[in-house]
Amino acid sequence: MLNRHKTQKFLISITIFSIFAAGINTLYQEKAQARMAQEIHAQRVAAEQQHKKMVEAKLNREINCMARNIYFESASEPVKGKIAVAQVTMNRVKSGQFPSTVCAVVHQKTAYDGRVVCQFSWVCEGNLKIRAPRLYDESMIVARRVMLDGLRLPELRGAKYFHATYVRPGWNRQPKARIGNHIFY
Repeated sequence: MLNRHKTQKFLISITIFSIFAAGINTLYQEKAQARMAQEIHAQRVAAEQQHKKMVEAKLNREINCMARNIYFESASEPVKGKIAVAQVTMNRVKSGQFPSTVCAVVHQKTAYDGRVVCQFSWVCEGNLKIRAPRLYDESMIVARRVMLDGLRLPELRGAKYFHATYVRPGWNRQPKARIGNHIFY
């Protein structure tokens, strides 16, 4: 009977130890899972922040390309003329007939009649310097308003081309508007 009693005590002890060990093991697993979840969350947050920085950097590059295009094409024009140049650029981006980013549209070159032609003449003229910071700042404001706020001129809906009033390109296009020293098609 003594052996049976010792055996029962031993079995109870083993059972209690097993339950205790299982509890510790479960607690350890829960803590490990919690740590892993925290690490995954931290990695996800870091990846989202990196992605956000990359998107912001790309957007800033696009806005800078637009501001330079506005500045070099229409720095001395009224604000409406600057908006018009920006809108033509955005219309090209959205059209499917031109590259799909502002920078690519601005810097697009094509071969025509055995020579390279830039879509915007200042691009072929080389690396130009900003000589009127106030006008560049105005160009930057217009670029942001057009690109981020969707500012548009209704009369230029769909316009993808423009030229200075003193240029006679011989196009077979109907003008949409004359704004400042530019005619828009």
